[in-house]
Amino acid sequence: DTEFIKVTAMREAPPGSRDAFLDEREDLRSPLADCDFAATFGAIVVMPQGWLPEYRTGWTDDLLHRVEDLTQSVMQTYRGDPTRVT
Repeated sequence: DTEFIKVTAMREAPPGSRDAFLDEREDLRSPLADCDFAATFGAIVVMPQGWLPEYRTGWTDDLLHRVEDLTQSVMQTYRGDPTRVT
């Protein structure tokens, strides 16, 4: 499907930034598939690492707090079932 060949997204922030993304757009190089998984898949896994390969800081209290905030945001945005979050 040609609508998925060129996709634009927000540019990722550099390492060390407190923001996940910059206020800049970029064209993605890989096309996205037209999937129906959201209607047929029973779960979503959010598994952030909290660091980049070249900056392996491990889990800090700050990173854990950011992941908890991310999880809460995903739960609210996509109406997740909190009884299924581990």
